[in-house]
Amino acid sequence: MHPLAPDFDDMPDEKLNEKIKNLNSKMVSAYRSGSQAVGQMRMLMDDYQEERRRRDKESLDKLMEQSKQDGNDWDDIIDIG
Repeated sequence: MHPLAPDFDDMPDEKLNEKIKNLNSKMVSAYRSGSQAVGQMRMLMDDYQEERRRRDKESLDKLMEQSKQDGNDWDDIIDIG
């Protein structure tokens, strides 16, 4: 984890997405100018993207669990055997 990465626990999804978008724009500028900060920005972006993936997986897991509870289990839809 990058030392300048914020605490993601209190950050809403919208703000996380905004931070990723802004950092991506800054990285494009840094790449173009040949800045030495690109490596640090890349590490910070990795932290943001990993948090985004974690949240997406958590949401998917909740949806799948809810689907199972509602009787719409995806395991029954595709039967290859």
